[in-house]
Amino acid sequence: MRLRLTDEDVAGASPWLYRFEAIFTVVLGARLSLSLQVTNRGGEAVTFEEALHAYFDVRDIRDTEVTGLEQTPFLDRLVGTEPVPGEPDPVRFGSPTDRIYLATTAWMAIRDVQGKRSVLVRKDSSDATVVWNPWIDNARAMDDFGDDDWKRMVCVEVCNISDAAVHLGPGGSHTMGATFELHPEAESGSTSR
Repeated sequence: MRLRLTDEDVAGASPWLYRFEAIFTVVLGARLSLSLQVTNRGGEAVTFEEALHAYFDVRDIRDTEVTGLEQTPFLDRLVGTEPVPGEPDPVRFGSPTDRIYLATTAWMAIRDVQGKRSVLVRKDSSDATVVWNPWIDNARAMDDFGDDDWKRMVCVEVCNISDAAVHLGPGGSHTMGATFELHPEAESGSTSR
């Protein structure tokens, strides 16, 4: 499936001041593949951020981890604007989490221990990753989020944001992609790849 949007489609309704074309492509099969192609149709350079906001269903966020981001510096948006050194272990959840992992093209795995499965996340032309879960109080404050939905979700976004924002000259084009692949875990609990 392909969806196309241009500056002409949003004229008067968007704060976007530049001429553009965005094509979002979805391919569903044994894997889910998403791509976003943005073309600068104008006569001046543009800089923009982009993210594929992917929310994953898990049995219990407290028994979930994201691997592949070990030792990667990140911005912890809950505590400040300065980068935090990378951590040696996978990302685990015990409180609200809102992190931007910087300068990383790494593939990740979302390991749902209770669900006995992992989702492999492959990135293409993405130099940042967001990992997010609102936790209890923030979920209750959100109108479009159920009070207990925080327990059964994790957001892992393939993106180009912050220092990884995309710069396109006139006529330039950029395509960012992600592929998601489900892997059942073996009885031993190890992740199958």
